[in-house]
Amino acid sequence: MRSQICDDGRKRIMAKVLVPITVEEITKYALRQVCEDSDPFQTIQDSNKRQIFDLAKKGLYNYGRHEPMKHVDTEFDPIKIEGLIGEVRSKFPELQE
Repeated sequence: MRSQICDDGRKRIMAKVLVPITVEEITKYALRQVCEDSDPFQTIQDSNKRQIFDLAKKGLYNYGRHEPMKHVDTEFDPIKIEGLIGEVRSKFPELQE
């Protein structure tokens, strides 16, 4: 943990928290982060494992825990989302069930 001055000028403790996350969540958080790109699916497909995880972290930080799930489900075709989840799953072999 460490303290940091936040956007509102107040000093707060910043803590890393370990949270279990699924491939579906990683995919949707990353997709939410790049949804403004011209082809967000291609952006994620062309990304490596570390880049996808960084996109997911940024999506979670920028949009919170629930908003990306709702946004992605309403914005994109479920079949395309499932296909992308499969591709992301192949890039994270340690998350294979």
